[in-house]
Order: sequence, then structure tokens, then C-alpha cells
Amino acid sequence: YANFTHRLEHGYRRYRETLESCGIEGVRIAPVGNVFLWMHDHNYDMWSKLYGGDGVHPSPHGTLVLVCVLYVTITNEAPPRYDEQWWSFTNRGGGGGRRRRVAPRRRQLPTKEEGEEIRKNVCEALGCNIDDES
Repeated sequence: YANFTHRLEHGYRRYRETLESCGIEGVRIAPVGNVFLWMHDHNYDMWSKLYGGDGVHPSPHGTLVLVCVLYVTITNEAPPRYDEQWWSFTNRGGGGGRRRRVAPRRRQLPTKEEGEEIRKNVCEALGCNIDDES
């Protein structure tokens, strides 16, 4: 697992270097794989919830890790506190305001406690400060 993650990271760095050599500035890499690896090594119980039934694609827990890592990468700030309502959205496309679930019902969504644990793990792995007021 670690070897695969390190090889991916190497490839991403090479890709960034290639883009920068072409004059594209400010290229950032969202280190999602590194955070998954950090969780594997530091919070195995939560890591075991990060993959869906096929063992490859992310579960809702893994998707939350991805979103938190993207948030930190883009804003350089800790992600906001987890809100279970994030998994729903209002269908504005002629659906009369019906609520529609993003994740299939058969998948277990992160609880509020798990969401906060994921948020804290991501911040610890990436070295960002958690503002307990956010």
C-alpha cells in the first residue's frame, strides 16, 4: 500500500514539474493518497471505512477525506466542521425542490462524530491548524 502511494506521489510530482516547465505556475497537488496512507498508519479503524464494496473506489467516508484534502489544498485552511446535510442537495432542475440523496442509501454515511474524526485526521496528516470555532 505504501509503495503504491509513493509511486503515485512521484508521478504527480513529475506531472507538476512538466506543467511548470511549460510555464504553468502555481500547480498544486492535493495529497489525497498520502492522507489515506497516513490514516492507514495512524487510524486503521477509520481507514478500513474509506473504500467501497469493491475495495478500490472510495466509500462516503473516503469521499469525505477527498473533499477535506481538496479544501485544505485550495484554501490553505482547515475544512469546516462536518455537516450530515452535505450528502443531500435540492434538485433545482424542474424537480419541484425534491430532496435527492447523493450517495446510494445502502452505503453507510459518516456520522457527525466520524466526520469530525476525519476532519481532524486530515488536518493532522497535512499539518493544518484546526480552528475549533469553525
